[in-house]
Amino acid sequence: MEVLDKINSVIWGSFTVILILVIGIYFTVKSRFIQFTFIKKLSLKKQGSIGAVTAALAASLGTGNITSCAAAIAVGGIGAIFWMWVSAFFGMAIAYAENHVGISCIQKYGGSGPMSYMENMIGSKVLAVIYAIGCGATALFVGSATQATAFVTAVSPYFNISSLLAALILAAITAVILLSGSNAVSAVMSLTEKIVPFMGVLYMGGAAAVIAFTHCNVLDALGNIIRDAFSSSAVSGGMLSSAISIGLRRGVFSNEAGMGSSVMVHSCGGMTSAETAGAWGSFEVFPDTIICCTVTALAVIAVGETDITYVFSSAFSAIGAEIIGRVIITASICLFAYASILG
Repeated sequence: MEVLDKINSVIWGSFTVILILVIGIYFTVKSRFIQFTFIKKLSLKKQGSIGAVTAALAASLGTGNITSCAAAIAVGGIGAIFWMWVSAFFGMAIAYAENHVGISCIQKYGGSGPMSYMENMIGSKVLAVIYAIGCGATALFVGSATQATAFVTAVSPYFNISSLLAALILAAITAVILLSGSNAVSAVMSLTEKIVPFMGVLYMGGAAAVIAFTHCNVLDALGNIIRDAFSSSAVSGGMLSSAISIGLRRGVFSNEAGMGSSVMVHSCGGMTSAETAGAWGSFEVFPDTIICCTVTALAVIAVGETDITYVFSSAFSAIGAEIIGRVIITASICLFAYASILG
């Protein structure tokens, strides 16, 4: 564990956090603030675009949007949410740039994802291979394993079954989709078109109910987030650097901007316009982090507890419907985890 902690501190140290900010600022200026203009470039005319968008959202809209937000608050205080917003804002420009260059390169040279432009535009096959191995490991261990753990943790106690049985159920329903036909990508996109909107409405509706039931003053809560991000107590107590670091890192974990994963999904989904793919890449960061994580943060602040399951059950118990709150959050975690694994 000490070795892993040291590797983590190097990979996710101050240098990486600063690099993310610098790159995000660079692409924001270079794209002439695409965050405010991407909506003009959105299009669903290309066949397969809807499936590509929902699959990309499925991959990034994992349980990190629920649990990472609460964890960021627990470690860095509510000010960390502000830095998640900052990460998402600049992440929108990074997502636009990586998808624009990715689809442009794929159209010219073939292939899929960052591996193509690393080999053909940068001229380094070694870098492409290193990235491919790293991306595969990330998808397996950071992505799927994390989501599977969240699924099992949510299902096991709720249905009173063993963790092994819950894991086998998840493996089985994943295999049903991946082995359902000759084209697993098409099967995933077809399913995500159906479940991503549903799980989004289910969770967001539940979180909104939590905010309403607890009579949360949304404007005050948002103001407190911003004030805490720059408060003198945070500076004197050494919490400011922690909030910035935690917020930025959790933001990237939430939306995956700059990881290259959305480029592969969009290319598999049949997007042939670099402008369109870039615009959708930028858009996907917005609901993922700006909206979903903000609603989660407000629910956590309203209840005053970072255990998200308790947040929902406690808020719904105020109207005598604790079981409904537990069902909503358990179903949301399971759907977010399952969709993310498929993505």
